[in-house]
This record gives sequence, C-alpha cells and structure tokens, in this order.
Amino acid sequence: MKGQYAKDQFLRLWDVFFLGPFLIHTGLRKSNLPKEVKAILNVSGALIILFNGRNFIMNELDKKSGHLTIKQTGIFQALITRQ
Repeated sequence: MKGQYAKDQFLRLWDVFFLGPFLIHTGLRKSNLPKEVKAILNVSGALIILFNGRNFIMNELDKKSGHLTIKQTGIFQALITRQ
C-alpha cells in the first residue's frame, strides 16, 4: 500500500506543477483555438491544480497524524487503511 501511496502523491504533484499550468498556458497563449476551448482549458487547469493540491495536502496531513484517510465529502468519500 505504501508504494501505491507514494505513486499517487507523485502524480498529484505532477498534476499541480505541470499538467494544470500547461493547460492554463495553452488556453491563454494559443490564439487559433475557439474561445470555448480556451475557457475549458483554463478552467480544467485551475480545477486540476486546486483538486490535486488539496488532496496532496490532506493526504500528507493524514500521514503525519498516523491515519491514511482521505477526508472528503459527498461522492468522493474514501477510506484507505494501512496494512
């Protein structure tokens, strides 16, 4: 479980520092794209940064407290137990 946790955290950081900014950069800089596509790229990039950044921080806080639980509400509720 620990190896998968590390991979998940790495992917979250990748999304926050590379994928999200790349989508925003593309949405802002490509002049030949329709306005709707630019808007989708910008919103998607921002949501990726916010969502994965929040999840990274929550997981790190949970790890430090000794619990590997993801504290989310609604449909995204999950429980990860250490084995």
